[in-house]
Amino acid sequence: MLPGEKHSGLRLLTAVLLISRITSSTLFLERGSRGVIPCPPVTSGQLPLHEITAQYWYVTRVQDGNLLISSFRGRVAPQNSIPEGVYDIDRNFSLVIENVTDSDEGIYFYKAKPRLRMVVDGHVTVAVKVSPKEPFPEVTECTRGAPKSECKAVFSHDVMKPRLTCSVRNVKPAVVLRWFLVYSDGGIELLSDRFDVEQSEVLENTFTTSTSLPLSSTKVNDKKFRCEAYGEALGATNGSRVTATVMEYPVLQTTPHLTSLQTTTAVMREAMGLISATTDKPDSIANALIAVTVTAALSITVNIFLAMAICKIKSTRRKNETKSKKDAQKFAENEEFNGRCADTSQDCEAVRPLNGTREESV
Repeated sequence: MLPGEKHSGLRLLTAVLLISRITSSTLFLERGSRGVIPCPPVTSGQLPLHEITAQYWYVTRVQDGNLLISSFRGRVAPQNSIPEGVYDIDRNFSLVIENVTDSDEGIYFYKAKPRLRMVVDGHVTVAVKVSPKEPFPEVTECTRGAPKSECKAVFSHDVMKPRLTCSVRNVKPAVVLRWFLVYSDGGIELLSDRFDVEQSEVLENTFTTSTSLPLSSTKVNDKKFRCEAYGEALGATNGSRVTATVMEYPVLQTTPHLTSLQTTTAVMREAMGLISATTDKPDSIANALIAVTVTAALSITVNIFLAMAICKIKSTRRKNETKSKKDAQKFAENEEFNGRCADTSQDCEAVRPLNGTREESV
């Protein structure tokens, strides 16, 4: 017997359909959003809307204590002291959860009573999902500002063990990632379907999936690698992908035995040449400008230190020259004094200069 409705022997005798149980696959509702759990007999057309006189929604099991909300002859009422505004039943007899939380995961049972027919019941399994902020996976090594579905991963030529890292962050449930090699004719080859899943530290009760693809240190220039993501958390973007084109960035060489200014000029010319040669490659331009800036800064710093060292050497040299001149002058004065003593046969001890002055003996 349904709540609020009496038995009718006539209805039992004239019932054409017995109790029908309809099951469906798991329904994912977005956390923090308004969630709608449809009634499968209605959405499938099995039960016309105008024939339904009563609708009941339960959670976990069908018993009075688990009744969430009911609709009887157009009147919707929450049950079991549940406040209004938590659940609702819309005009399609779907259960509406106004604000989906993780606690709303579970099995929801419905009972629909049409006129002159038996109750139609079934259940819907509900899970909560958290969608990613971006519709595409993220390749860490790709340059910023690139299109989301395509990007360029630039490596220095001297990188010994290059690798690509693809991830989908802060989602629920976790997604699956795969790496493919993309050939020039459009064909693809599966390279790896291994990935790691970790509990997210940023968003509560979410997960981050990542996968790392090691690359050969040679013969990877201009090759394309595709990362594909699959999972319920992606929703309409399930199967989204990002294709990374690997490029090698040449190491800028400096010519030995050049002055610092010549070295800076040579490096800047080389970098500017690289820029002009890659005007159709914004990523190469950005990297070349960075190299020029860093090189110029280092050159200026070296020049400053050289200038300071030269100034210090010159100052020390001037002091030494001044001291040498004073010593030579004193030596000459002593020699001159000794000569006069010898010529006049005077007592030199009595008239020896004292503190730069001469005194007569008493």
